Order: sequence, then structure tokens, then C-alpha cells
Amino acid sequence: MWDCTAGAFRWRYGIDETIHIVEGGAIVTDERGKVSELRPGDVMMFRRGTSADWQVPDYVRKIAFCVEPLSRPAAILRNAERHFRGRGAQAMRATTAGLLLATTALVVDWT
Repeated sequence: MWDCTAGAFRWRYGIDETIHIVEGGAIVTDERGKVSELRPGDVMMFRRGTSADWQVPDYVRKIAFCVEPLSRPAAILRNAERHFRGRGAQAMRATTAGLLLATTALVVDWT
């Protein structure tokens, strides 16, 4: 939960963030100049590496859901698991275990 009284500021997003406005409101201008007037009930997503200009006329309270994007090895493992999901539990366990070992080796090599 985050809240802010009247003011203006620029916010740079270091991780993916989805917000839900629960009280008050704000006017948000993204990097392309698109203006969004946020009110209670509105949801907006900000991608990592972007920034936005916030204008809070009086007060705003939001819930923020922050997500760190998956590393490359974790994304590969997730995609493989989804691919093999329908091929039977035994084949899936064997394939996922092998991919997990391969992914672990990649992570060790990268660090």
C-alpha cells in the first residue's frame, strides 16, 4: 500500500509494477506523452526501465504489485514445463528434472 499527498514528481520503474487505485486520484503521463487520469478502481501497468510523470491534485492511495522479470534460465525452464504439461506426468517429471539440472549448470557457469 502506498499513498501520497498533493504534488508532482517523475518516477522511474526498476521492476514491473501494476497498480490499483483505491482512493483519490492522479494524472500520469508516460514517456510517449500519453496522459491517464487515474481514479479509484483503475488499474495501470508500468514496465521496468520506463518512467512516468505523476501529478497528484489532492491525495492518492494505491496498491502496487511488483514483479521482477524471470532470468533467462528460469524462463527457459518455465516454457519447457508448459510445453510438456500435456505429455503425461512421468515424461514431464523426467524432462523437467533434466532441464532443471541443465539450467542449474548454466546458472553456475554464469556466476
